[in-house]
Amino acid sequence: MGSQSREEILDIILQENEGKFGIICLNCLIVRTRFKELADFVETYRIKVPTDKELTKLDYLDHISIHFYK
Repeated sequence: MGSQSREEILDIILQENEGKFGIICLNCLIVRTRFKELADFVETYRIKVPTDKELTKLDYLDHISIHFYK
């Protein structure tokens, strides 16, 4: 799994969860979460995110999803 790209992993996550419903509304999470909260969460769980560019909320959620998928 280590050699798969970010896009490949996100595609797998989407395919495996197509048609499933969860208890979290990601739209609500994106809208209500502050960047500081996302950065704190990433730090707490030692989630690797790029440090050479400014991330969007969606970027953060992508990296969080990949981290917990792995």
